[in-house]
Amino acid sequence: MEIRKKIIGSLLLILAFGICLIIGYNFSKVNSDNKGSDIFVEDKKIAATQDNTTKETAGASEDTYKKIHVYVRGAVKKQSPYSIEISAGSLYEDAIKQAGGPSDEADLDSPLYTPQKKLKDEDIVYVPRKGENISGNNSVSSISQSNPSSKLNINSATEEEIVAKKISRIGKATAAKIVKYRNEHGNIKDIEDLKKAIGPKTAENMADYISFN
Repeated sequence: MEIRKKIIGSLLLILAFGICLIIGYNFSKVNSDNKGSDIFVEDKKIAATQDNTTKETAGASEDTYKKIHVYVRGAVKKQSPYSIEISAGSLYEDAIKQAGGPSDEADLDSPLYTPQKKLKDEDIVYVPRKGENISGNNSVSSISQSNPSSKLNINSATEEEIVAKKISRIGKATAAKIVKYRNEHGNIKDIEDLKKAIGPKTAENMADYISFN
């Protein structure tokens, strides 16, 4: 009888030990899975951060190589009716520097002078003169050349008048082509005729600013 009790007792101890081992194993596995999940989530966060950083760097690099055209007017040292080419993402002060910088008559304390503003393609950067009051404007670039009050007669305008109209990207070379075409073929009848003289893109760029009679 004593032997039987000892055997049963031993079996119970072995069973209890086995149950403890199973519980311990399952608990350890759950913790391991949780740690793995945490690591996976952390890796995803790191990857997303790196992706965003790469996109920001690529955007900055693209701005460095992309070029835009702007105009600089007002109190600057190098006056020109033509646009200047500058890197996208540049500031107004960068365009002003390309125009020789502000002249002695520039009013750098004027609220119209905002050199830290970012440039956009076709902007007109205007540096105000001392004592000048331009009503209705609140920034250095707010003077726009769009919607001119009168259209240029392309058949009677001289080269100088075409250039003086200050149409974007239309300079002396284009004006000379227009006058030469008129001299050789007569009046330019319509936009299709103008395309033959200066090319389709340039003609379309002028379309809103000119008339043919």
